[in-house]
Amino acid sequence: MKLLYLVIGDIRFQIKYGFYFLYAVFSVLYIIILVLLPQNTIKTATALLIFTDPSVFGLIFMGSIVQFEITEKTFDSLCIAPIRPVDYLFGKLISLSLLSWIVGMLVGLIAGDIPNLFWFSVAIIAGSMIFSAVGMIFAFRTDTLNKFFLSIVPIMIFGMIPGVLHLFDILPWWMIFHPGVAIVEMLISGSQAIVALIITLLWMVLAFWVALSTVRNRFGREEGDNR
Repeated sequence: MKLLYLVIGDIRFQIKYGFYFLYAVFSVLYIIILVLLPQNTIKTATALLIFTDPSVFGLIFMGSIVQFEITEKTFDSLCIAPIRPVDYLFGKLISLSLLSWIVGMLVGLIAGDIPNLFWFSVAIIAGSMIFSAVGMIFAFRTDTLNKFFLSIVPIMIFGMIPGVLHLFDILPWWMIFHPGVAIVEMLISGSQAIVALIITLLWMVLAFWVALSTVRNRFGREEGDNR
């Protein structure tokens, strides 16, 4: 029940500070771009936009939210409240992945080409979860929002470029073990979608484990400071 309250609270926070409005603007832009493209390029363009969307916004939004909570001392209150680090982590991940899923499905259904609804949904949620978890890790390990933005640049390059290249089928088969490539493989409902799902789940477990360790350390530090 606490997790549900945290998810609802995070959604309200995102609405209040314009996250949903910003996503709505980008959704309209995505749809306009896809509608204007030639028909034979829509499938690839849709996968490209949907893949990069939760990757970029998952990282940036998570960092912005965490840094805001730290700056406004909201995080201090959470640390002394009866909230477990795992609830804090999954509350953020679920709320952001829900937002990414809504936008991805909206764009895909209205202006794009969805090969398989199941794989498309799984890819969006998995991508958002992984990159948001990474965003939380770096958000707690940097002191300011500017330092956070600088720190995630290599992650964005490492995480996104192989996935984009996979869309154009110019990578060897073993690159499916890369999280970005695996996510794209599910987005396009490729022949290795099941393998991609297993690989993505392994990356999710790793990202969750590191993120949870980071959150626990921060909770412990804040609780010690407040004694």
